[in-house]
Order: sequence, then structure tokens, then C-alpha cells
Amino acid sequence: MHTVNEEINSSYGMGWFQYEKNGYQVIEHGGTNENYHSAAYLLPELDMTISILVNKNGLLNSLWGNPQLNNGIFAIVTGNPTPSGGLSMRLLGLLLLAGFIVNLAFNVQALFKMKTWYKKFKEQKGFSRIWDVCSHFVITAALLILLPLGIEAYLQKGFSWKESIYQAPDLMLWFGLGILFDMIQGVWKIVILLRKKKMELAN
Repeated sequence: MHTVNEEINSSYGMGWFQYEKNGYQVIEHGGTNENYHSAAYLLPELDMTISILVNKNGLLNSLWGNPQLNNGIFAIVTGNPTPSGGLSMRLLGLLLLAGFIVNLAFNVQALFKMKTWYKKFKEQKGFSRIWDVCSHFVITAALLILLPLGIEAYLQKGFSWKESIYQAPDLMLWFGLGILFDMIQGVWKIVILLRKKKMELAN
């Protein structure tokens, strides 16, 4: 199971990777899903196995937190200096929260500006008027189509909205609220235009 396929210059056996780390031969296998992270390191030269089990996970943990955790534990157990630097998950969370609040504030402000929107709309001409209203639906549709395609191309596997919500609930909440506010603006503009048209016909 640990034998690598040298014919294709691979470090992968049957579920196990082989490589050198901190001067030791390592046979490693990891597992990850939306709620759990695990890693197992076999060190034949030290007659040792390192097992890491974490009951918390997500996309951001997989990209930043888990590698730092694995490398830190590996260094401690093998008697090497622990890695320094890296992005703190707490700092990353605070940055995401700040970005979310700022984005939410801009969206709410945009809704309040809808009171004066029609006046500005009348000053526009031709395609600018069409894009002013349609952009809310066109951009949303493009995001909903292109985001799954981009994620599929990056991860080299199928895309699922359900799995995305499990893996990155904070990012998907940000994404979902952004789309919701944008759609509200688009529908609101259409309602305003229909009301104005009805009033013109009535007069």
C-alpha cells in the first residue's frame, strides 16, 4: 500500500504519500470533510506514528489552519523548531467579519439611495438605462454560473452548493447576502418603473 508508482514519477501509493520532511522519511495520509480534519504520519526511522484528529473544519481551515497545525505538531514531535509566521485563523476571521460588515453597510446604503434613483435614471440615455436595471440580474446570473465552473476547475471535482455552504458558511453567507441585496435593488427598480408607467398612462 505504501509503494509509490515510480513509472509515472509519483509520490503516491495506495492511499499513502511518501516524501521527506525535516530530514525524515514520511508516509502520510490525510482526510477532510466539512466537519473533521485528520492526518496520519508514519515515521519508519523513528518507529513512530503521529495521528492528528480535529473535530472542526472548513475551507479556510483546510487552506490555512490545518497545514499550520500539522506542521507545528510534526515539528514538536520530531524535536525540530516550530514554524513561525503564517496567517492566524482568528485574524482571518476578524478580517472576514470586517469585510462583511463594510459590505453590508454599503448594500443597506444602496437601498436607502433608491429613493432618489428614478431621478438619476431619467438623466440617463439608451443602453445606460437598460444596464442600470438589467445589471442586477445579469451579474447575479453570471456569478451563479461562473462560480461553480471556477471552483470545479480549481478543485478538479464536481461542485455542490450544499457542500459549499458546509465548507465555507461564512463566505457563502457573504456571497448570498450580496446577491440578495442586488436582486432586491433590481426588482425595486422594475417596480418603480412600472408604477411610473402606470401613472403616465393614467394621466
